[in-house]
Amino acid sequence: MKKDVFGKGKMAAAAAGLALAFAVGTTGCAAGSKAESGSAREAAANSEEGGADVQKNSQEPENGESREAKLSEYTPVDLASVADSAEEDFMFEDLGDGLISITGYLGEGGQVKIPEKLGGAERIIITSDAFKTNDTITYMYIPKTVTLIEEYSFRDCTALEEVYVGGQVSTIEKSTFRGCTALRRVELAGGVSSIKGEMDSGAFQDCTSLTEVVFPDTFNDRIDTNAFYGCTALETVDLSGTQLLGIGQLAFGYCENLKTVKLPATVQWVESNSFLATPSLEEFTIEDGNSVLETEDGVVYTIDFCGPESPNVALFGLEGAAGEDVAIREGTEKIAGHSFSHNHTIQTLKLPDSVKEIDSRAFSDCASLTQVDFGTGLEEIKDHGFENCTSLEEIELPASLTKLGDGSFSFCGLKKAALPDGVKYSSGSTTQKYVFAGNEDAVFTYQGQEYTYNQAAQLDSFLMK
Repeated sequence: MKKDVFGKGKMAAAAAGLALAFAVGTTGCAAGSKAESGSAREAAANSEEGGADVQKNSQEPENGESREAKLSEYTPVDLASVADSAEEDFMFEDLGDGLISITGYLGEGGQVKIPEKLGGAERIIITSDAFKTNDTITYMYIPKTVTLIEEYSFRDCTALEEVYVGGQVSTIEKSTFRGCTALRRVELAGGVSSIKGEMDSGAFQDCTSLTEVVFPDTFNDRIDTNAFYGCTALETVDLSGTQLLGIGQLAFGYCENLKTVKLPATVQWVESNSFLATPSLEEFTIEDGNSVLETEDGVVYTIDFCGPESPNVALFGLEGAAGEDVAIREGTEKIAGHSFSHNHTIQTLKLPDSVKEIDSRAFSDCASLTQVDFGTGLEEIKDHGFENCTSLEEIELPASLTKLGDGSFSFCGLKKAALPDGVKYSSGSTTQKYVFAGNEDAVFTYQGQEYTYNQAAQLDSFLMK
């Protein structure tokens, strides 16, 4: 179905959309670092309810057949065997100047191949919601004449199993394929340079059957916030040979079966929670020539400035490789926020004397952690640093420690906590209200005096700012 639309406003909007896509696709590393920092970081870290749902749903059988068996049966589509779909299958508007926008789909589904020409035009835009919630299309071929795919275009297409994206699309926008629960394979052609996302709006978020993503070697920007969040079938991410610059917050969060990540030498920043709650992750390699990151004994470290992080930071741990006993290497000065959060394997932790700071939620929800050697140089534990470490019964904080943030050890299993003479709580915090909340059985030792949890008010008189 063809609908002619004329007018300067419509044409201007289309042109602006194309310009925006190009600008976003070529944004540099510095801008990426800024975009991933600040208050958004905390918002990302706290968005975990959806992740829990993803983990639960990924284990449910479909139609009596195991999810693993269903995935193993899939065979990629032979591109040469797919014929162009009829022009009448598409609703589109003529924007003038040789530009067409697809606004809807009228066909019967199955394998769909958008023709390179629609209405005689060779420049095509797929508008927001054009195919949204379609439940009949199983394969989608997007030709090289498509220059822009707007956000939400294919969201919740629950029958879609495979997508090929042609070479003139520079950016996969936020929520474009979110919730395509049958999507198994994605092939991105040479023009794609970035995959976008925001909190709860990742481009491929909750594509729970996705097992393969083919990136072009020209991919030269970023994988943004939540881009592949909750892709629970994804086992390998191979970006080697590309020109990737960075990976955003929770980009691969809650990918519970992710085992292998391969990055190119060009990568300049990875957020500390990019791979949050990936218990199977055991291999993380970076091509030779990278001067920013390196991996040692299952921990990824910064060796130069990496986005908002300085050199000598333990950026994150690989739960599948670090094992039960984690020893941070000598010379490390900071443990990044969320770096080991939700790691249910770690049991003992040893910090070198060089570590001065443990950032927010660095070890939160480490349910198996029983023992921590804090070293002798630690100065600050930020908010929620060890929150919900329910197996941690005893801690002896070093004399060097001067500040405990809100919820530093809240809702742990503490029985004994030895506090140094010079430590202070964050402004307005108290033992029960924030810092050690929920540790009713704990006995605190401070300046040779013992205080029970119920005597916290006496302790607070010394520790509050």
